[in-house]
Amino acid sequence: MSMSERPKGFADGAAQWFGILVFLAGIGLIILTFSTALRLFGEPSLLLGALQNPKGKPADNLTLGIFTVVIKIAMLFAMMLAASLIAARGIQLFGAGGRDAR
Repeated sequence: MSMSERPKGFADGAAQWFGILVFLAGIGLIILTFSTALRLFGEPSLLLGALQNPKGKPADNLTLGIFTVVIKIAMLFAMMLAASLIAARGIQLFGAGGRDAR
């Protein structure tokens, strides 16, 4: 029996199940990212908390607030990118589980 004729065995099924689990983990991270974004943008006090600090000059507070907003948006973007890459890897693992080894 050659490698191209081998029956679907435990390794293929395990690879497909692992691919499904990785895909679901990626989807879970995407949902977490969206819920975090909804919470941040739905409640402005969480996003602009630095502007409510009375210490320092107003210009310093504004600069710090803008910097905080930019960092939070960049972190959300990075989380979404990582989650989508994880989900895509899960799909690749699932697809590779059914292929013949060559």
